[in-house]
Order: sequence, then structure tokens, then C-alpha cells
Amino acid sequence: MENKIYFWIIINIFAIPKIARSERNQNKLNECQRCEIYANSFKHWLDKTSRGKFEGGDAVWEETKLKSYARSEVRLVEIQENLCSEIKKNQNQCYSQAEEAEHFIEKWWSEKDVSSDLYTWLCIDNLKYCCPKHHFGELCDPCPVDSDSNICGERGICNGEGTRSGDGSCNCYTGYSGEHCKQCANNYFSVDNECRPCHKACAECLSYGSDKCRVCAKGWEFKDGSCTDIDECATSSPCKSNQYCLNNDGAYACNHCDPSCITCLGAGPYNCTSCKPNYSLWSGRCMDEKTSNAFLLNADKRLFLYASLFTLMYLFYQKAKPLAVVMVASLGILIFKLERVSDITVQDAVYTHVTDFLKANELI
Repeated sequence: MENKIYFWIIINIFAIPKIARSERNQNKLNECQRCEIYANSFKHWLDKTSRGKFEGGDAVWEETKLKSYARSEVRLVEIQENLCSEIKKNQNQCYSQAEEAEHFIEKWWSEKDVSSDLYTWLCIDNLKYCCPKHHFGELCDPCPVDSDSNICGERGICNGEGTRSGDGSCNCYTGYSGEHCKQCANNYFSVDNECRPCHKACAECLSYGSDKCRVCAKGWEFKDGSCTDIDECATSSPCKSNQYCLNNDGAYACNHCDPSCITCLGAGPYNCTSCKPNYSLWSGRCMDEKTSNAFLLNADKRLFLYASLFTLMYLFYQKAKPLAVVMVASLGILIFKLERVSDITVQDAVYTHVTDFLKANELI
């Protein structure tokens, strides 16, 4: 027991920190993203504190001895005290960036030119974490353009755009490929200068439709001029004995039979083809002896009822033929509806009684 406890402790010591690091890495922002979040938070609180004068303290002294509240140390402190507090996601990374940028912010705040954009000044020009739009890499090189001066044909983005990373290659939008995203990707076709997905039956196509395929997709076959679904369930079943095969477009699924069945043809308790020991099969349903005997008794009662009603119909027929015909038709509809919802039908009951009789007399 003690060995198991020690083993569990060791696993936790080594595994949990590794998992935690993995989660942190997945949520960690790059330098440019952190800087942008920080700059946006600073702008947010810059707007929130934009009022006529400092509310509290010696505002007159602040305005006359130093400078206007708009660029005062008091306002800067107020902004810094609230920085990142409005952010719900990645707040800790914003706080980390705030500590790193504090010296630069004080310098930017003290400059006379207050029109300079903080993001550009801080993240691009000074910290050098980001690049201007349509630029990438360590030196902020311009993203490559095509013959029409478009970046990635306007159908993709430049790898590393806006950051100090990436190689400037095109990351094409879904459906496009090529150096400048001017070709259609595999399983897409061109129409009206756009790339659209092929029909699901195609692996390659000329246009839309199962009859426009160059190559059929997996699970489809070329037949009668188009790609047609292969019914894997029509041949020998690819499923296990306690499963049934369900054909889908281009694929199939093996689903488990109802727990009452050993083998089956479909879903539910009424599609069984064989049953567990001590169970018998009745119209696709597996029943124990007690249940089947109860349903057989009900079927026998219905058989007696039908025979009685048909006898009455025969007597009516002798006296009033038109009325008897209507009554027979009504009785036929009643019998159809009753037998349709019965677990053991009158036909099953008759067949069972005849079989039992023949077996008892060793005739079969």
C-alpha cells in the first residue's frame, strides 16, 4: 500500500508541473500580442481619465506648477494603477508587459509631441516587438506582392505580418494555394474567379456535382457517369457479430445491437436476428418465457375474438349483405391496426401452435 502511495506522489511531482507548463505555453502570447494588449489597455484608461482636471489633491498646484492635467504625473499614476484591470483574458501577461514597459511609458509621457500613437511608438519603434501592417520579420521587411501589387492575391495573409517573426510566405485562406494564393487547393474548383469546394463525392473535380468529378473520393465509385456511394453494408457486413452496419454517404458506421440481441439487422429491440440463452425470437424481438407466454395468451384471445366476429359477420351476410360487407371491411381495418402494434401477432401464435402440435406428434 505504501509503495502505491509513493508511486502516486512521484507521478504527481513530475507529471503535474509538465501539464501545467504545457497549458501555459498554449495560452502564452507572443511579444507583439502582449505589447498590443498593453497598449490597448493604456489607451482605454487614457480615455477613461480624460476630464478637465484631477479630482482630488491639490489640482490648482498640479495645473500651475507642473503642466496641464492632460499630461500630468497625477494622470499617469492614475492610469498605471488601473492598467490591465479591465482585461479578463491574459491579464497576467498584460501586467508583465506593464512592468517591462514602465520606463518607456514615462519617456513617451514626458515627450511634448502627444500625437504619437502609443502602439507604434512603444511596440514597433522602441521595444521592437511588432512591425507595421504588411511587414514582417526581424527587420520589418515588406510582405511580397504579386504582379498586381496585392499581398497573397488578397486571398491569404503574409506569414509573420505585423510581428518580428515569420518568413513572409503566404498563408492562404481555405480553398486557395500557390505562392500568391492564386490557385485553387486540392478538392476545390474555380468559378467566377473564386475557389469553391467540390461535391463530397469528389477527390478532384472540374465543377460542382457528383458527375463532375475527376477522381472519386474514398467510399465512392465511378458508375454510370458519376461518383456513386459504395454501400459497404450491402455486401458481407464489415461489422462485428453484435453490431449492425449503417451506410452513410461515402462511409459506413458499425453500431451496437440492442442489449437484448446477440445479432441484429438494425437499431432497437425489434431488429434482433438471434437471442441470448433462455430468450426466444418473436418478430425481431427477443423475449423471455414469461413475457412471450403473456403475449401468446393475448394473441390467442384476439384470435378467438376475430373468429367470433367473423362468425357474426357470416350470419349478418345471410340477412343483410350490404351491411355485412361494410362490417367485414371495418373488421379488416381493425384487425390490421391491432396486429400492427402487437409484439406477437395472431399469425405468429397460429404458426407456433401448429409447430408445437407437429413436434409433439413427431411429425416434424
